[in-house]
Amino acid sequence: METGHPLFVPIAIASGTLLFIAMVAIITRTFPPKKPDNVGKPGTLSMCGYKPNCVCSFENRPNHMIAPLEWNRTEAEGIEKIETLIRSLPRVRVITRTDNYLHAEFTTLIFGFVDDVEFLADEKSRTIHLRSASRLGYSDLGANRSRLENLRNLLSGNQVN
Repeated sequence: METGHPLFVPIAIASGTLLFIAMVAIITRTFPPKKPDNVGKPGTLSMCGYKPNCVCSFENRPNHMIAPLEWNRTEAEGIEKIETLIRSLPRVRVITRTDNYLHAEFTTLIFGFVDDVEFLADEKSRTIHLRSASRLGYSDLGANRSRLENLRNLLSGNQVN
């Protein structure tokens, strides 16, 4: 195919884009970013940083805040229920679990990006606090918020696609 052909530029752009996507997928799956130091500490949830790829129920900044889950049973029952729900989802791995805390890693399908998701049950306030943050990148296009809202619906018995 010569460069003067009308389809040369669109095919070259599509080929280059596919090659780039394949390279990113291979690199992120082969060398995933390490778990941040502020994640995976039972008994606490960290606040989000400046990037819009994190939500946390302890936050008061509009782009980062999310309501905690309402829960009126014991902390251990709450964490057990959360663990059961998330284990039914694809590409999830539970990393740490105590009676009142759970840390799991969710991995995206194509690129293998890892999101850290944490839950902290508080029997006094009858809530389960939550945090979900991407390890890599700037924006998550709302994926972390959507994941936690889907879990909220699953916990309340509402089915979500």
